[in-house]
Amino acid sequence: MGKGRGKGGDEMGPAVIGCCCFCATAVITMIVVLSMGFQTIETNVVAFHYDGNAMTLEEDPNGGPVLYTSPGLEFVGPGHRFISYSTLEQTMNFEGNKKLVGRTSDGLEITIDFSFQVSNSGKGKDERDERDERDERERRGKREEGGGRREEGESGGGGTRRN
Repeated sequence: MGKGRGKGGDEMGPAVIGCCCFCATAVITMIVVLSMGFQTIETNVVAFHYDGNAMTLEEDPNGGPVLYTSPGLEFVGPGHRFISYSTLEQTMNFEGNKKLVGRTSDGLEITIDFSFQVSNSGKGKDERDERDERDERERRGKREEGGGRREEGESGGGGTRRN
């Protein structure tokens, strides 16, 4: 009918705008909260499902904790996470025909049979690299402070330095 300012016009009221803003905020919040509930289990890793809200591990019907072994993306829910452990373990054997053979400075033959296991999780590598770099900087600093003298334990037999 008319194009006046009365009821029935094409204008959106503040209630409609407020409702749209509320719905958009609710949808965005739900997307963020649900996306935080996804966790990844990597290859060569086993994991326990930890409920951070109740501070418990997920239990099987017998009362023991459930162990997740298959890699992939899992939905655990908001406030939940996986506590994971590496299953990568390598055994090095130097026994039988692979034993180590050497000689002493006197010429006596030495044979060594041994084996050991290494857990190669890859965690801590960056910390070791940083520690090694820091130690190397400290050694260089001590050498420069020492005015050319060698410290004990460095090569050279502990004697004096000749220029």
